[in-house]
Amino acid sequence: MKRWRTLSFQKVMVNMTRYRKIATNEAERFDGSDEQLKKYKIMRSSKPHKRLENGDCYSTEEYSFPNGHGMQNVAVGDWIITEPNGDNTVLFNTDFRKTYEKVD
Repeated sequence: MKRWRTLSFQKVMVNMTRYRKIATNEAERFDGSDEQLKKYKIMRSSKPHKRLENGDCYSTEEYSFPNGHGMQNVAVGDWIITEPNGDNTVLFNTDFRKTYEKVD
């Protein structure tokens, strides 16, 4: 699993000084493999789901898995982010590329 650093510039005002949140998270691009289904306890949905990404509409099988806040939807090509506290969340590929950079 590769490590990625958050590039979001979340503003926090403390004594009128700007800060940005810096966290290193693990991320894995979801490929629908049996290994990932088992690792994240992902379940397949009963029907395909249409979704818009990069202006293109396409059909893909939708999946979901439990996280700390209920069920999280994920599709092949999305990124599963493991937060420092162990929670998993999902980002579309385009949002992931805008927000994270690879850490060696």
